[in-house]
Amino acid sequence: MDLFAYPVSLVMKFWHWALSFVVDPNSGVAWVGSVILLVVTVRLLLMRSMWRQQYSMRKMAQLGPKMKELQLKYSGRKSPEDRQEQAQEMQAMYSDAGVNPLAGCLPLLVQIPVFLGLYYVLLNFSPPGKSIEEASTMDNGAFGPEQVSSFLNAEVFGVPLASYIRMPQEVMESLHPGLERADILMIAVPLFVLAGIATFINMWNSFRRQKAAKEAEKAAVAQVEAEDRAGGPFV
Repeated sequence: MDLFAYPVSLVMKFWHWALSFVVDPNSGVAWVGSVILLVVTVRLLLMRSMWRQQYSMRKMAQLGPKMKELQLKYSGRKSPEDRQEQAQEMQAMYSDAGVNPLAGCLPLLVQIPVFLGLYYVLLNFSPPGKSIEEASTMDNGAFGPEQVSSFLNAEVFGVPLASYIRMPQEVMESLHPGLERADILMIAVPLFVLAGIATFINMWNSFRRQKAAKEAEKAAVAQVEAEDRAGGPFV
């Protein structure tokens, strides 16, 4: 996990350093801002790949009729040689259209280790089984003990950033005397709701794009089939 966590902590540390020229580096705003800017950085780096993903989806929809023709051409041919020939023709078709079927997987494959690394970094500011005093003397990826201590003391709306819902009561007391689980829930629950809404909107937009691409593909295939029944293309 350190393989993912260290680069993530390095980028997060850079943004925390940059924000220190604008706000107090020990404030919750600086630490929350560094996490947000880390996510924005990843999204910006993946923007070209995401554009390629959308481009490939549109192109794949346009290739629907040709793929249908290719499937019909080899529908009764099951030998290994025919399978290989079909694969070669399909690959040539993708190449001519400038389409990479695997392009849509790249953004997801890149984001998974980034968010795993971010989870590991945030968790290890206050590792389970360690007291706050012990955690403040430990390194966390690219962060030294000084930055770890700064994170542990940072708060948002009076709730320490290092706290979590299942944190033992004695650890909460050492982190912030008087801190109660209800205080953490007051911050955590709205964040969970907002995250759920954002996820739903993202999934809904993705579903709409996929539905539009499938409808375009079906329309193109239906046109080809209609042309075949009519004896040739419509003029």
